[in-house]
Amino acid sequence: MSIESFVGSIILAAAYPVVELTKAELDALPEYSCTEPTGVVMGKRWKHNVHFGKRNGQPPAWLMGEYSQGSRPDTYLTRYFRVELRA
Repeated sequence: MSIESFVGSIILAAAYPVVELTKAELDALPEYSCTEPTGVVMGKRWKHNVHFGKRNGQPPAWLMGEYSQGSRPDTYLTRYFRVELRA
């Protein structure tokens, strides 16, 4: 593993709260690894591979994105969670 991959893994682990999903739940999420989905709807969820497009042979590292309510009624937040698979 390169130092960039190692440091990236540490940042990924520390930067995002964890959500536990089954493989079926992860597979059911639409993938947006290069963009965010259009049509902002509170509670909309998707998966994002942080290694997408990198040519270093790393397996996917999944984040789950979610639109949620912002601090004012007319705003929204995009939150990301680090996915850990559970049985």
